[in-house]
Amino acid sequence: MIRGARRVPGLCVLAALLSAGPAAAHPHGYADTKVTFVLEGGRIGVIRVEWTFDQVYSAMLLDNADLDRDGRINEDERVFAIEDWQLNLEEFDYFTHLTLNGAPVSPVEARNLDIRFADGRGLLSYDVVISPPADPAATAVAVGVYDKEFYLFFNPLASDPVAVAGAGGHCETRIVDDPDRAYYFGQVIPKRYDLLCQ
Repeated sequence: MIRGARRVPGLCVLAALLSAGPAAAHPHGYADTKVTFVLEGGRIGVIRVEWTFDQVYSAMLLDNADLDRDGRINEDERVFAIEDWQLNLEEFDYFTHLTLNGAPVSPVEARNLDIRFADGRGLLSYDVVISPPADPAATAVAVGVYDKEFYLFFNPLASDPVAVAGAGGHCETRIVDDPDRAYYFGQVIPKRYDLLCQ
């Protein structure tokens, strides 16, 4: 069970992975990630994060979300799954490691969590909130998406893994290794998504 949270049908797979012992610490699921820094009026108040799960893990998630066992996910089941993911993921800061000027932001606040299934893949998205919105020209904004327990392994999406949306400011992005936050006995070096504005 996830840190005392209620165990729910829609998250049986995730709960089982996160409650496994250290000997089982290797990826059980994989997700490609995309990060979009959203600007409004020259400030950043939202970072959109999207996960695309591998086909095997997606099949398990789909099976667990299909509560009436009819082979498809109806809207009620999808809403129930969204509520359960929100409840459980917030305890882990959504596996999202946000820093402003190098200082970690915790807890991570997220909204608009959504779950969909398309072409055999599970798709999860949410908006990380920066409150109050920051001036990206004066604030170093960076985010990593990774699971320190190494049950889920995240990697940048192969095509267009990072973007800037909205108006205001001249901004660029980069994806870099973040060795200072290596995990799994220092063997895994996560990626960091940086927003660079002037």
